[in-house]
Order: sequence, then C-alpha cells, then structure tokens
Amino acid sequence: FAFQISSAQAAVIQNGLILALDATNPSSNPGSTTTWTDISGYGNNGALASLTTPVSDGPNFTNNYPITSIKFASTENSNQSTGYATISNSSNMLDTFTAGITVLAWVDFETPTAVNACNWERIIDIGKGAASSSVVFARNCSNKTLTIETYNGTTTNGYCTSGSDIIDFGLWHNYGFSMDGTTCTIYRDGTAFYSVAYSGKPDTAHRTLNYIGKSNWSADAPFQGRMSQVLIYNRALSTSEVAQNYAQTSIYANTFTSTVGGSLGSIGATSDSRTVVASVSAPAGGAVTPYYLQTSDTVNAFVVGGTLGTVSLTPEFTGIITGNLYNTTTTTSKS
Repeated sequence: FAFQISSAQAAVIQNGLILALDATNPSSNPGSTTTWTDISGYGNNGALASLTTPVSDGPNFTNNYPITSIKFASTENSNQSTGYATISNSSNMLDTFTAGITVLAWVDFETPTAVNACNWERIIDIGKGAASSSVVFARNCSNKTLTIETYNGTTTNGYCTSGSDIIDFGLWHNYGFSMDGTTCTIYRDGTAFYSVAYSGKPDTAHRTLNYIGKSNWSADAPFQGRMSQVLIYNRALSTSEVAQNYAQTSIYANTFTSTVGGSLGSIGATSDSRTVVASVSAPAGGAVTPYYLQTSDTVNAFVVGGTLGTVSLTPEFTGIITGNLYNTTTTTSKS
C-alpha cells in the first residue's frame, strides 16, 4: 500500500529545543550503557544512576503509551541515591530562559505505597541547588496535582499548580508546562489543562545541579515510575505546538494499519491452531518496526471454529520525510 506523511504528522518542534531525551529513539536510548543521549544537538546527556534502566513494554493501543521507557526504581521516601538521571549542562543551554520555558515529558507515575506521604517527586529539577535559580516540575506533596516553581536567585517566583487532579497513577500521559513571564499553562496529552497568571520566569544563571527524577531538596522523595521522553525548550511553546509534539510522540505517530486475513484461507476445527506471519517492507530511505493486534485470539495465533480471524499489522515508519509519498508491501502467510 502507499502512504504519505501529512503536515499534521510533522516532526517534533525544533525551534528552541535545548534538551531531547527519548528512550524510544535508538540514537537516544541508553541500551546497555548509563548514558541517555540528548538528541537536541547540544550534548546535554543524562547520566543514569544505578537503578535507572531502560525497559521495553511493547505498544499499548488503548493507552497511547510509548514503547520503550526508563524505569526509575527508587524506593518510596528513600534518600534518592539510586534511581534518577543527572543532566549535563556542558552547552550552558540550561542557563538562559529570557523567552520563557517549556517542558514536556511522557510519564507514568507509579501508584505510591504510602498514598498520603508528602513526596514532592520530581519530573525535573534544575538549578544550582535547593532554592537556587531552580526550576521545579513535581507532583504536589501527596496530591494528584502537578506544581511548577521557579526561582530568581534564592527568591521564589511562586507556585503554578494544576487546579484539579491531573495525574493518573499507573497510566502513561504526556505532562508539560510552558511559561512566558505573564502566564503559566499546564498541559496533559497535548491539551491545556490549567492556565494562570504567573509573572516569573527562570532567571539567568549557570545551572550545575540538574536532575530528572530527583530533587535538589534532600527531604523530598525520588520519582517512582517510568519516563520515556523529556523535552526542554528555552521559549514558551504555543498551544498548537504542544499539540503537534504530542501527536508526534504518541504510539500512533507515523503508524498505519493494514488489516489482513481474508486471503489466508479458512480454518477448520477448533483444534486447528495456525500462526499468522505478517510483514511489511520498509520504504526506500526509511525503516520499519511492525506491531501486531489480533481481533480474534491471542497474538498471532488462531484457535477458532470455522471463522477466520483478522490480524491488524500496524507498522511504525522512521527515517521518512513529511510530504513525500512512499510505497510499501504487506505480505501474509500461515503455518
């Protein structure tokens, strides 16, 4: 079949992008190393602590979640010594936010054991230490709300907190915020969730203590759960830009479904178990990873009586260019 990447499926916004850690991208994923590579071009790599590891879950088409993520295996209310990532600021790009700031992250908060514990677990915490030119993006105490706090030197600019519960424990969401010096907007899954007047912005300072999943305040608990992507911009993205980024980083980005089955032949008795093999060719200049859904039985196998099931092959294409037309072939067979 043929497909074309439309403008609605344009790439992640690059203008102002100063940190891009993406576990779903082989160029960024740590693999067997401890380096979560920044693919923004600025070299702000993340160094993983001992119990912070890549994991692969396979796609979940009902929850939109990313395929590969980083597991933060800290113990709740621990001293944060095991599960986090330290962000390099070798390019000094985390120092200046005169045009505002945007942070977007794919996050799965683990359900806390001590539900009422005041954890303040961090998505990010960048600065020079506790309450020192800090930018904090965290779960608010024991609540399901998210809070952003920025500092001008050692003076807080105040809180920007989602007005109602935004966190779903145990489920993937794309959480984020932007602030431009007049307004702070909190996002979930590409949509503005809460917006409030906020006159502060991060001050200009050389930030040397920068973390994902860890606080600069020693009393705070570490992040528990998984993250797949963390993006930081040195400007405030528009609502349409945030929506575009969400569309490009969900499981459905650059995927196309081809349903096959009718040409596979009939299946007879209930004991007739067949395995369906489906494949899709990569387009010229690109690569493909196939994912499977089956509408009749367990993945890739049929145990049905007289009824032919269907298998949906959903390939994810990479290395392809917006606006170009590509051709690829889907083939199936049965054993």
